Amino acid sequence: MQPWRSYLDTWPASRLLEAVGFDFPTNPSLAEGTAHLLQDSGYRLVRMGISWNGMSFEDPTVFTASHIANITTRLIAMRAHGLRPLIVLDANSGGPVPLKGVTLETLAPAPAGSETVTLSPASAALVVPGRTGFNHLSFGGAADILITAVNAQNVATLSRPLPAELAGGAHAGSTLRFAPFESPTLASGAPSPAFQETLKGWLSYVSAVGKIASGVLGPGGYDLEIWNELSFGSEFLNAGHYYAGYTGGAIERDPGAEVQPESEEAAKAKAEAAEAKAGEEGGESEEASAGEEAPDEEEGEEGEEAAPATHAVATSAVVKPPRPDRAKREVTRAVIRALIAETVGLVRSPRDGFSPAVAITNGFSSEGPFASGAKAPLGLTALSKHPYTTQKFFPLAFKENRGRPVDALGELDTATKKSKAPLFIPTYQSLFPEYWLTGTSTETLIRDIAPVTTYIYRFPHGRQVAPPGGVALQKWITEFDMRPRGAVLGPDEATPQTGAAAGLSPADSAHYQAKVILRSMIANVAKGMSREYHGSVALSEGGFFKTLEADPAHYPGDASGGETMSAMHDMLSQFAGPGPGGSLRQLTLTSITQTGNHAQFAGASSAAHAPLYDRDVLAVFPFQSSPTHFVVPVYVMSRNLLTLYRPSASAGDIHRFDLPNESFRITLGNLPESATPPTLSAYDPLLKSATPARLVSSTGRSAVFEVAASDYPRMLSISYGGAVR
Repeated sequence: MQPWRSYLDTWPASRLLEAVGFDFPTNPSLAEGTAHLLQDSGYRLVRMGISWNGMSFEDPTVFTASHIANITTRLIAMRAHGLRPLIVLDANSGGPVPLKGVTLETLAPAPAGSETVTLSPASAALVVPGRTGFNHLSFGGAADILITAVNAQNVATLSRPLPAELAGGAHAGSTLRFAPFESPTLASGAPSPAFQETLKGWLSYVSAVGKIASGVLGPGGYDLEIWNELSFGSEFLNAGHYYAGYTGGAIERDPGAEVQPESEEAAKAKAEAAEAKAGEEGGESEEASAGEEAPDEEEGEEGEEAAPATHAVATSAVVKPPRPDRAKREVTRAVIRALIAETVGLVRSPRDGFSPAVAITNGFSSEGPFASGAKAPLGLTALSKHPYTTQKFFPLAFKENRGRPVDALGELDTATKKSKAPLFIPTYQSLFPEYWLTGTSTETLIRDIAPVTTYIYRFPHGRQVAPPGGVALQKWITEFDMRPRGAVLGPDEATPQTGAAAGLSPADSAHYQAKVILRSMIANVAKGMSREYHGSVALSEGGFFKTLEADPAHYPGDASGGETMSAMHDMLSQFAGPGPGGSLRQLTLTSITQTGNHAQFAGASSAAHAPLYDRDVLAVFPFQSSPTHFVVPVYVMSRNLLTLYRPSASAGDIHRFDLPNESFRITLGNLPESATPPTLSAYDPLLKSATPARLVSSTGRSAVFEVAASDYPRMLSISYGGAVR
């Protein structure tokens, strides 16, 4: 299934030029050289993190001097080279907030499971209950097991039992300036003072980020991303990661106190709130995988409305509290909702000094499919996505689950209606950047960027989805890379190579990365993404950063940026032009034919189990750069970028991994009408040369073009001279 082929857009060429972003390095010595290279390569956007822990412990409303120097050095380089930063607001649990390092000396070993330790008098004097704790004993945070109280004998009560024996002696610890986020409300429903105190610190941090960015870039010269990812380093969002048994309410920090259980009424209210809020922005839990778990583990097939979670308790004489894991997840969701709402409210408030030109994206939504623009707070600009993918080899990678397998005709592909086992699974390796635009997995990015609206658990998804009274949210890929992991296969797409042919040289890896980035950027923007920021693998593995580190004062030249940067420059240069003006045309793609029958995988001798022919995955993505000029990237969206098509070629020939030229005829409609036929050319940004393309026929607003395509984008340029209509 190829949902990306269900619609076609023609975008202004400027949409692509304004969408290209890069993950900027943290080392300030690399800032000027990297910004220089990015500008020369056609980039306009960069992404950088400014963490909460860079604030001063003594005055948590300002950054420390060292962090100010780091931040401003990078921002100045961006300003000098016309780059607009997306600043990530984060509190990674490795060091989430301003903190002070302390040494905690224990006077005796403490076995695994201990809930107390005995401190030296000097260490006991350093403890701030609920803020001071041991580093890296639980989930790897600083701190991650807190001390809740110290008695007169210097016996410290721990927030959770020790997972392993703790030897006597000195241990690294930290005092956090702010406590981990607790539930925004108490069991009574009243606002939580503890949550409000930590939230106040967060908002001071956001304000400080705005002040320092505005001071360098001007009031509207940057954008903000609220959080990075939930899959790692997000424990600070929920005190339950620090305190055993915490599922909401207030945390008692007196000696010997226990977490107070919620009332039955509060538990029932939480269960009802979880059902109502599951589809809101950032609704996926920190434990959720990247897109396969339904909110609150609702039962029901994909696309079907699940029964309300409260049905059982509504008809039962006894109200049961939610399971601890479910209650814990709802605390995280509640904290996320509050952080998004309060952060957006701060940035959009006219009295807080932020420009309306500052865009805001929800980073909590980056790893799951459930966030819906319909429940976003007014003032949020976009939802973030991180569509990482890795190698999968089918049929071994297929897993039976609640989904219903369908065949190539969209029909149920099982022996019985109750079965989840498909009748046919193709044999092939999947390693391609557009994976999440296809229907190989249940969820797909197409849900959120297509011009049609669909639903996940009663919440709408699609390009036009907006909150009541607001505008539709954009979708931004704020992080993406795809490493060359998997087997190198032969030209039959199935046979693993052996010996030297089974590996990649550094030049092969660089060529692979260039294809990944070009394909991902073109495909995702063409299908509806407004921005895409990719990682720095091409520069770190290609040697640019090492060269720059050796001599930061001297720019090493554009050539040292490697194949990805060179290819991006050449590709983007094809999109230059004044723009379509008021003449943006939505072209139609009415036909694709292929010379030969090369396929991505073999079928099983039926239309229902047909081969996946290259014509089925030919990408044709039109852009318009002037009223009379179109640029149409064309390529075969191959399933495996580690196919060695020419095993006999020299090991130094990086193009032996490129799909050999295939001839296709494409029919485009709604083209301009002109007295003369259009002129045609095609350009390959990796070969840096023209490739075969010709006009076969032209009738009215329709034309047939013949092109030679490979497995990465080539730019087909169509130009009309004279008067057009």
